[in-house]
Amino acid sequence: MSFKLTGISVSPWVKRTRVIMTEKQIPYEADPYFPMGNPTLEFLAISPLAKVPVLQHDGVTIPDSLAICAYVEKLYPTPAFFPAEAADLAQALWICEYAAALFSNVEGPLFTQKVLRPLVKQPVDEDALAAAIEKMPQYLAYLDSQLADRTFFVGEQISIADVTVAAIMVGLRHADSLPDGAMYPHLAAFVARMHGRQTFQDLIAEDNAALGRGA
Repeated sequence: MSFKLTGISVSPWVKRTRVIMTEKQIPYEADPYFPMGNPTLEFLAISPLAKVPVLQHDGVTIPDSLAICAYVEKLYPTPAFFPAEAADLAQALWICEYAAALFSNVEGPLFTQKVLRPLVKQPVDEDALAAAIEKMPQYLAYLDSQLADRTFFVGEQISIADVTVAAIMVGLRHADSLPDGAMYPHLAAFVARMHGRQTFQDLIAEDNAALGRGA
């Protein structure tokens, strides 16, 4: 059975999974479904938490992005995105967890208020927007400090940590809220490098088309 990945790539978690699978040259069927708060019973049967992405492959159903990435890593270990050394793996997974908090507290609200609500002609929640903007510096400063002068967050090659942070930064790109290079030089340079990769360029273009935005 071929790989089937359900979820629209505007979601950073779908984007993370698609980047990993594309970088590993794993062919898959993209099913751009998004529950939008009203999931179908069919979708809940494969994703009990009503979240995307969901991977279906050879009788296996996995409704979580990080679990999907770990699964395909086992099946297709090259190129590796999960570090082999214990300390490096722990650090990579920690950065993923920290990035998830960035998504919940900053990127998600900013993307919703600055991109999605105007798109569907709904009023912006100014309080939610202000709260996200207020929290943003602490998250960006920490990520900037973890990069320092390194190319990647962990070790000398791209890992799940880099893909995760870069995927979330796409949402900030759409919300015109990317890290300021003067304030967060290491993080801004990292984002530019990652978003310059063909895998990210293709998905950013796909997002722009879905959102009715220019390049």
